[in-house]
Amino acid sequence: MQLLDRGFFAPLKTAFSSECDKWIVTNQGRPITQKQMSALFHAAYSKVATIQICEKSFTVTGLYPYNPDVFNEDDFAPAEVTNIPPPVKAVSYKIKTRVIVVLDTFIYFINMEYTLFCENVSMGFTSFQNKVD
Repeated sequence: MQLLDRGFFAPLKTAFSSECDKWIVTNQGRPITQKQMSALFHAAYSKVATIQICEKSFTVTGLYPYNPDVFNEDDFAPAEVTNIPPPVKAVSYKIKTRVIVVLDTFIYFINMEYTLFCENVSMGFTSFQNKVD
């Protein structure tokens, strides 16, 4: 947990959103432009940049007073992204089939054999490419 993320930027985001909501209600039908951004940000920043919030940031993250119980074992678990198996580069399947073609009064029996290549097989995404032997 980052000190500024928990103690400063989260409240700043909330305060800025609140200031924008107030401006939109007061100025219905007008969009917020760059001209209004600095005034809205200043109002939000003035509410958040206080000594009390700074002190609370240290407490919430367990830095001062020191609190090792702020985090549990789940906070140190690896990300889900690391549990994904590596992609399989290519898989091929040999397929044999018989095709019957009827043209006018002739019947053709064609025995076909082809290989189906599956490339970039990972995370449920597969691209197929037929290659005839």
